[in-house]
Parts: sequence; structure tokens; C-alpha cells
Amino acid sequence: MSRFAILISSPGAGADALTGPAIDIANVRSFLASPIGGGWVVPDEVRSLTHPTVAQVTDLIAEANERDYCFLAYSGHGARVGNNTQMSLSVGQSLTVEELAAEIDTRATVVIDTCRVPPHPPHPGLQLPEWEQLLAEGVAHINAYRAFFEGECLKAPEAITTIYACRDGETARDTPNGAVFLNCLINEAMLWAEGQHYMKPRGLTTAEAMFLAARAMGMMGIDQHPSIRPMWDYRPKPPLAVWLPQQ
Repeated sequence: MSRFAILISSPGAGADALTGPAIDIANVRSFLASPIGGGWVVPDEVRSLTHPTVAQVTDLIAEANERDYCFLAYSGHGARVGNNTQMSLSVGQSLTVEELAAEIDTRATVVIDTCRVPPHPPHPGLQLPEWEQLLAEGVAHINAYRAFFEGECLKAPEAITTIYACRDGETARDTPNGAVFLNCLINEAMLWAEGQHYMKPRGLTTAEAMFLAARAMGMMGIDQHPSIRPMWDYRPKPPLAVWLPQQ
């Protein structure tokens, strides 16, 4: 199976500059490269863009369309325009999520953490696990993790699952430590892996991870509600995280 990840950040500049997007992209890249995140370690399998043009984004999507699976994450400024969520890529360059999805022609997960506002203090309830230790778990067997991740991906139909950090009309929190939602998403995926004690390999789908993150945010009293589209699609979803019994 072939795969391709596109990580986009748009922190803006001046008084509206966001501190979180650069941290988000670094965190997502580290998670994807870990065995738990699927071992995205092949050269050029993960590409990052900061303040890109629309053409740069669509060029990478064209590359992704040649693969079996695409993971795309966007962190940065955006707004609700009519019935669409618009990503403010760079000066004079905007793209709606709907326009983005229309370019994708492979099975894909799209994570949109936008409608962002200037930094909030880090939430005291957001306690991250020992990332370095968890991300290194299973590194000696990364090829086995990759193979299992890819097998779980191929169970999903060639469809697009889009995950939003907040509902329409809400803002997504940015902090000096990165976005609250993306932090929670990765945090909950790693806590899920840390809690596995089964004898069989297991996968955590992107939808399951989103619901875990939403629950964690609710328990912390954060007034931000992640959502998923299509909402009532019960077909298999690609994994966000995988776990193999210790060998």
C-alpha cells in the first residue's frame, strides 16, 4: 500500500499571529513517524507546507491521488464563509474545505483545526503523557506496525472523512503549546495505546480518536465541540493509531 501525508500550517502574522500551528505540525509529524502513528518513515511520505498557495496545495493533492491513502492536517487561521469552512492559507490565498475535498480522489482523512483565535493560556487539565517514551514504543518492529496500519487502511472504502476541531459558529483554541484539539487528538491516541493489554493487534480509527478527544475536552470544560463529516457514515474508517502486542 502507498500513502501520503500533507501537513499545512497558516499561523498568520502581526497581532493575529498564532503560536500553535508550527508546534501542531511538528507534533503531528512526530506522531505519524512513530510506530503507534503508523510508522510514516519512508522519505517524502510526509510533506509540510507553511503559508502555501492554493496551487501548492493542489499540486500535493495530485501526488496524494496516486497513492492508496492520504492524511491531510491543516492548522491555522480560517473562517466560516456561507455554508463553507475557509482556510486562510496565505495572503490572498484561501481554499474552502469543500474545494479541498473536491480535489481528493483517494481514501483520505482530513483534519481541520481552524477558526482559530489568538492564543489562550494552556488549559491546566490538558496533561500530556510522556510522548518520547510512547512514540518510541515498538520502534524495533516498525515494519510490522506499518504493515498492520496499512492493512487497516485498506479496510476503509475510497472515501473522505473530514474531522473539524469545532462546530459551526465556534472558535478553536490556540495555545503556546499548540491547538487544544490536535493536542487532545494525539494525546488520546497515545493514551489509548498505553492502555492496550490485548493479545491481538488493534487499531484506533480516526473517528474513534476524534470522539475520545471530544470527550476529554468536555471533561475539562472546554467549550469546543469537534465534529465529523459525513456524520452518519458507519463504514470502516482509516486508523489514526495502531498497537501490536509486545514481542
